[in-house]
Amino acid sequence: MALTLCFGLFGCAEAGIDSTQSSNTESQNTQITEATNVTESTEATQAAETEEITEATITTAATEAATEATDVTTATEPVHTHTWQAATCSTPKTCSTCGATSGLTAGHTFSDGKCTACGKADPDYVQVTMVWIPTKGGTKYHSKKSCSGMDNPDHVTKSQAEQQGFTPCKKCYG
Repeated sequence: MALTLCFGLFGCAEAGIDSTQSSNTESQNTQITEATNVTESTEATQAAETEEITEATITTAATEAATEATDVTTATEPVHTHTWQAATCSTPKTCSTCGATSGLTAGHTFSDGKCTACGKADPDYVQVTMVWIPTKGGTKYHSKKSCSGMDNPDHVTKSQAEQQGFTPCKKCYG
């Protein structure tokens, strides 16, 4: 009578049950059992090593993530409340503590051809020269109201005076 034995990695083998083969079968069974134990031990060792490597990888990744998080926290600046200085014609409002800026510049406010804040010249300014013209007779315009004894003169632009036919006074514009 023959018996077929199968042992995991070793495949299957036929084993006889008669008495002469009995001692051989026992020897083979012992060898197979020992081989199986070695294989199971090796597999257990490999599994443990794989588990250790995986745990080490996870631990390393967690440590790196924690370090990055710490670096980000350390790199941020302390929070403060801005103390804003008003915007000027050339700079937006500015924090006097940290130098941060916000918004737009205030823009120039021009009067008589210059910015009232910074003194910059108005590029669109056309200087208007005002003169005095007589209301009763006369053909000359003057820089002074009192010149030539004018009685109640009009104050007009030089351009207006010239359009009306007035010419410069020799005493005022000599």
